[in-house]
Amino acid sequence: MKQIFKLSALLLALCFSFVSCQKDYDATPDVQEPVTNNPFKGTFKCKIDGDMFIAEQQSATLTDVNGVKTLTVTGIQYGFERNDQNFRSVGFTISNYDGNKKYPVGGNVQVVYTIMVDGYATHYTSNTTNANYHVTTTGSYVGTFNTAVAEVGNTSNKIVLTEGTFDIQ
Repeated sequence: MKQIFKLSALLLALCFSFVSCQKDYDATPDVQEPVTNNPFKGTFKCKIDGDMFIAEQQSATLTDVNGVKTLTVTGIQYGFERNDQNFRSVGFTISNYDGNKKYPVGGNVQVVYTIMVDGYATHYTSNTTNANYHVTTTGSYVGTFNTAVAEVGNTSNKIVLTEGTFDIQ
């Protein structure tokens, strides 16, 4: 009887030692969570030749390379098919960004409007300087814009972007 009791105690002690040494289960041990500059929250909208453009996805990134800051803001509106073959996007980049103020389009500010239809892209860029064309920032990823863009390769085909606002959080 003593041997059964000793054997049972030894077996029970071994079971507890194996259970207590087991590591916690991790289903994704090497997967790192992505680091995002900011989430795709907020608003980005404007009128494109008078028709309302409301982005379904928007982003803003502020980079600093050797003390030179660049702000990039983009909004994307998908087509009915909701795929990467049919969409419109409006975006701008401010080079030498130095805080909240009015930036004239041209030079340090470039605006790009892209129409993608069935995988074929038509790009429009800002190619003129006009006192009425500007991007104004009023907060972190907040501001307004008005400009005209011309089709790349056919500068006589122009589109006007008005009443543009962005507030990306």
